[in-house]
Amino acid sequence: MFKRKNPRPWYDHAKEWVWPTSGWGRAAQYLGHRVARIPDTPTSIAAGLAFGAAISFTPFIGLHLAVSIGITWLLRANLVAAAIGTLVGNPWTFPFIWLLTYKTGVALLGLEGGIDISEFMAGFNLFENPYDYLKPILTPLLLGSVPYILGVWVLVYFPTKRLIEIKRQRRRWKEKMAKTTEPGVTKEKAKK
Repeated sequence: MFKRKNPRPWYDHAKEWVWPTSGWGRAAQYLGHRVARIPDTPTSIAAGLAFGAAISFTPFIGLHLAVSIGITWLLRANLVAAAIGTLVGNPWTFPFIWLLTYKTGVALLGLEGGIDISEFMAGFNLFENPYDYLKPILTPLLLGSVPYILGVWVLVYFPTKRLIEIKRQRRRWKEKMAKTTEPGVTKEKAKK
């Protein structure tokens, strides 16, 4: 009944994920509504979302979803919220996240300026000895991601939990008002 007459091709769906036609604000608002409607406790949803967002700050591309779902499953948080939380790490944000975590890791290790990117790319050969090749970058990235993982977890968990609680209280209040008031009675009349 509510389907499109002509279904959209797959590339339109892909384009919508990369650049939403409704705008980023509306897309974020929609995801917020979807997260708040997940049938679980606010604590579990907030923890899942926080784990997903925090794990996005690790340098393990391609493993973010698996790692966040694994951690959330072990800690009994919400898996769907964890999957949504990993959307923090995407092609638009990864360069900034990596630069930030790398610079932080270099500062924590006490290295001077880190490695020169042009020098690193000139010797690009992962097949000879990948560990020795990636160690100068991976060590600062891993160490530098730790403070951001902890900070992002806290910054996502507490506001999300509170917002979900408020949203659910408001929905319960609206449902209660709908049951107790007669048709045509406004909120002001119902309060008297």
